[in-house]
Amino acid sequence: MLSNAGAIGSDKLLDDEYDESTGILLPPDLKSIEVNLVGHLYVTKCAMHYFKKWPEVRCQIVYTSSAGAFFPAPPIYLYCTAKSGVLGLMRSLRDDVKKKNATVNVVAPWLTGMVCVSPSLV
Repeated sequence: MLSNAGAIGSDKLLDDEYDESTGILLPPDLKSIEVNLVGHLYVTKCAMHYFKKWPEVRCQIVYTSSAGAFFPAPPIYLYCTAKSGVLGLMRSLRDDVKKKNATVNVVAPWLTGMVCVSPSLV
């Protein structure tokens, strides 16, 4: 099972944002955590459920983390936090999934560029 998530939203963790009607400081937007970390938890739960149905087959979960889990990459604080959590998830699961005839690993790429090709050039 390959579990891949890599969504970077607007990270305003250090910005003061207020509710317009009350003036109360708003909580941080956790969508990046939900996509980039919590999504992997859902995949893990589902994968391990189905892996049990094939006890004779060696199974594997591979998560996509990021090099941002290993060093600072401001201003994407919540993204890097989530990707560090993915690394922690893999480390915490490692021994227990091995007992269930499975392995768990992480790949941690760095930024990749996108090339946009004009349809007229194709």
